[in-house]
Amino acid sequence: MSIWKNKWKILEGIWYNHVVFFFNKKHWAINLVKHRRAICQECPHFDKHGFSELVVLKGLPACGLCGCNINEKTACLSCHCSLKDEGKAPKWEATTEKQARVENQIQKYL
Repeated sequence: MSIWKNKWKILEGIWYNHVVFFFNKKHWAINLVKHRRAICQECPHFDKHGFSELVVLKGLPACGLCGCNINEKTACLSCHCSLKDEGKAPKWEATTEKQARVENQIQKYL
C-alpha cells in the first residue's frame, strides 16, 4: 500500500493534532493549521465525506488528490499541499518552526 511511504508524515500530523495541540492550546502552529484547513475546504479536490477512491479512512474529510485525512495532513508541518505533487502550484507549503513563529509574530501586528 502506498500510504506507508508517507508513514512519518502521517505520524507527524497525528502527533501535532492529537498530542501537541491537545496539551498546548496556545501552540504557535494552531493558527497555521486552521488556515490550511480553511484553504483545503475551498479546494475543488476537498472530499468532505472522504468517499473518494484514494481515501483510506472513509467518512472523514480528505484530500481527493492524495487521499490523506485533512485534519492530519494540515497538522503535518513538514507537509505541503498535494497539488505540488501533481506539478501544480500548491495552495500551501511546508513550513519550519522558525518560519512559522516569525509569520505568527507578524500577524499579531497586522
